Amino acid sequence: MYRFLLRPKWIVLHVVVLALAVTMVNLALWQLRRLNERTAFNREVRTQLAMAPEPIGNVLADGSQGQGLEWRQVKVTGTYEPAGQVLIRDRSLNATAGFNVVTPLRLEDGRFLAVTRGWVPGDTTAAPPAPAGTVSLTGRLRATQVRRHSWEKQDPAEGVLEKMDRVDIARLDQQVEGDALPMYVDVVGSNPIDESVAAIPAPELSNGSHLSYTVQWFLFTLAAMAGWALVVRKHIADERKAKLKAERAASAAH
Repeated sequence: MYRFLLRPKWIVLHVVVLALAVTMVNLALWQLRRLNERTAFNREVRTQLAMAPEPIGNVLADGSQGQGLEWRQVKVTGTYEPAGQVLIRDRSLNATAGFNVVTPLRLEDGRFLAVTRGWVPGDTTAAPPAPAGTVSLTGRLRATQVRRHSWEKQDPAEGVLEKMDRVDIARLDQQVEGDALPMYVDVVGSNPIDESVAAIPAPELSNGSHLSYTVQWFLFTLAAMAGWALVVRKHIADERKAKLKAERAASAAH
């Protein structure tokens, strides 16, 4: 009864359905991993943001590279150095393309902290002036950004850059005097207020659509397998009908 399943055209069908099922299961598991990663990220960010801001010197101890401190809120005082500021390309706010403005903040010990003061529209040609004099900030610590994939743009390794593709602290350190702190800061509050830029919002802490996509891919897998079973069942039913019809015809002939 089932020997037809070994015919070439049926073998092709089996392989196609199996390949689809394996692909869709892997896509479902990938979305599930993304959900777990997103959930862990949200938990970590909420934990860090719930802590009261502390002086940056207490949080980033000497020799610390900032592991486990991203999104922690800190307080810092210093003086902006506008000559070293850069625009970070391809940043959006409320679905509008633009730049993030990063300006070095000189600290009392001579080191500098890269500070994302805020966002400006895409038609901006130069970073807006930073507040003059001593500035007191509250901000969120962020890890230096690096090129993770070969298709991502790479900033030139030499020269003084006015625009960059990411907040790469090591690259900024090449064109700003003094040593850089290992993390940068997204400004939350500033005294005096910096009205030349729009504030950088905190990250959206939602799980996104990963769970619904996971369920969707599993349902597609079940649909593919059910479709295969229906096709096989229909073929068996058709063969039985044809056999029964042939038997009746043979019986009538006798």
